[in-house]
Amino acid sequence: MTEEQRNRYLTEILDGNDRGDFNDPKHPKGNYTYGHLLALLEMRGKLDGVEELYRSLYNYTISCGKNAILKKAENHKKIRVIFLLYSASTWSAESLYRLLKKDDRFDVKILLSPLADRSINDIKDTYYSSKEYFEKNDYDLIAPFDAEKMTVLAWDSIGGIPDLIIHGSTWNECLPEIYQFFYFPLTVLNAYIPYSMDLGNSTDGSYTKDYVYNKDFINLMWRVYCESSHHMAGFREYELLQGENVRFSGYVKLDPLYQNNSYSDNDLRKLWSIPADTDINTIKKVIVAPHYSIFDNGSIRFSTFRRNAWFLLYLAEKYRDCISFIYKPHPNLRMAAVQTGLFHSYEEYDEYLKKWNELPNAKIVTEATYMDHFKTSDALILDSISFIGEYLYTGKPALFLRRSTQNFGELGQKIVNSYYQANGEEYAKIDDYLQNVVLAGIDPMKDRRKAVFEKELDYYHQNQSLAGEYVYKDLKGLIVET
Repeated sequence: MTEEQRNRYLTEILDGNDRGDFNDPKHPKGNYTYGHLLALLEMRGKLDGVEELYRSLYNYTISCGKNAILKKAENHKKIRVIFLLYSASTWSAESLYRLLKKDDRFDVKILLSPLADRSINDIKDTYYSSKEYFEKNDYDLIAPFDAEKMTVLAWDSIGGIPDLIIHGSTWNECLPEIYQFFYFPLTVLNAYIPYSMDLGNSTDGSYTKDYVYNKDFINLMWRVYCESSHHMAGFREYELLQGENVRFSGYVKLDPLYQNNSYSDNDLRKLWSIPADTDINTIKKVIVAPHYSIFDNGSIRFSTFRRNAWFLLYLAEKYRDCISFIYKPHPNLRMAAVQTGLFHSYEEYDEYLKKWNELPNAKIVTEATYMDHFKTSDALILDSISFIGEYLYTGKPALFLRRSTQNFGELGQKIVNSYYQANGEEYAKIDDYLQNVVLAGIDPMKDRRKAVFEKELDYYHQNQSLAGEYVYKDLKGLIVET
């Protein structure tokens, strides 16, 4: 939003408030958008009484959206729901999507937007790989991007602006302007389901406060469905709305980890690279998950990949007869590895990936879903942030690679302390982990991991519900007058 837009929106919303435009949410006046609310929100701390005014107009906005949905439901019209994504890697609502698709009161689709803040090659690569994933896995997909013309379809060409948008990321600015919800009318409701678990923090603690709990995006949502009771407490402490729009649903993305699955030998060979003449029962399965934050500057600096990229590949070669490896990089690692000069070009990084794929006991996994790989794995090596919480649901051991610039929130530190740890360049300790914990099965940290999981993350037993079921029940409440 430009300064000129912000000033215009601010003047319009303040004048409209003086005129009484926001007195009746059943009959909204004017052409107000979420941009008007954002302009007001950005004035907190600069104008007296702005926080109280914002709360009042936020409540008016939510009432507008709820009334519009209820009116459609009473007229037996379907409620149009869009999951708005810019990458399959941010897809985190599988269980909810399937529940909504079975309910004929909802018209549910996924809208795949291109990124607007990357190079042309990155935009096309992300878009086409994501599009292929959703089409291959039987999703009702809207694909509005013409990569040759670099244009996107307007809402009028794809069924109109929906009644409810469920966002897969808080980075709304990554989208083309036409899909940024700041330009949507106040009759649209917005919800957010996290695609990652926020456990890291900056050295001064400001990252979690400003970019997780009290980000403008969060304060503009009708609903935020958070992962844990710990995150719920964070929203209550730091958010302007004090958690009033947040619900502790549990982590929708991880619902599949509560389900028991059986995997045939053929299934395992599809998921993992295991030579055909090898007995699967003699092979351990390890995921290697490096984070992208290899930069020397920035508030989040977790990655140790600069120090161990080639050593991790060496380990895969060393244990080719007894361990199958999956290399599961953060989606942004390719870009970061080149920008920081660790690899001189994308082609050079891709050659590195090729070396993994050429091994008989290793493969690259970049798909959006990795629940089957989590379930069938024996262990994890990582320096990524969200995965430390997500992998705890498996009960299996993990080795976290340390770097002096890493910082955690309280919950993140508890989880990391339940894992094995080594500095990113402590090659002997990384090797010992494979020898003793993975191959020999010596796992003294198992009980500690279980205790942290049960106390901090086990949302199913805390809510007596899977997260997708919780959210689905909440959404059904929109179409029934209370």
